[in-house]
Amino acid sequence: MAYSTIKYLPIRIEDINGDFLVSSLGSVVSATWPEREDTYKPLKQRSDGRGYLCVDIPRVNNKRPVTKKVHILVMEAFVGQTPKGYHIDHKDHDKTNNRIDNLRWREIGENSADCRRGSRKGCKHLSEEQKLAIESLTKDFWGVSFIRKATGISDSTIRRVQKQLGLR
Repeated sequence: MAYSTIKYLPIRIEDINGDFLVSSLGSVVSATWPEREDTYKPLKQRSDGRGYLCVDIPRVNNKRPVTKKVHILVMEAFVGQTPKGYHIDHKDHDKTNNRIDNLRWREIGENSADCRRGSRKGCKHLSEEQKLAIESLTKDFWGVSFIRKATGISDSTIRRVQKQLGLR
C-alpha cells in the first residue's frame, strides 16, 4: 500500500504526556496543534541495540518515559494490534525502514524458516555457499577484513565459521 501524502495517526498509550502522532513514513512527532503540521516536533529515534529504531515518549507526572519500537507504533496505528502468532516483518529487511508500505504481518514460523535457510539479511545462520566462500578465502590467506568486504558477513561471524571449520 503506497501513500501519496504523509498521513498522521494518534498513538494510543496510557499515561502519556501530550499528543503524539506517528506518520506513514515512520516518524513519531509531538503535536502541539494537530491541525497545523508545521508545528509537529519529531521525537529523536535511536537504535535499540538490535537494529530496530525506538523512541522515548514522556509520561504524565514526570514518570520514566515509555520506550516503544517505531515499527510497532506504525503498524498499530495504521493496521491494528498484532494478531496472535504473527510478527511485524520489514519487507526489504532494513530494520530502520519503518514506512507503512514496507511493513507487514508475517507468521512467526515463516520468519524462523527464513533464518534457518539463511535467506534473510541479519539472520544468524549462513548458507553453505557463504561458509564455503569463507573457507576458500581463508585458505587463500585473505584476512578477515577482506573477507568481510567481499561477502558482507561480520568479522565475528567470519571468525566463528573459521573456528568451526578448524581454520583458526
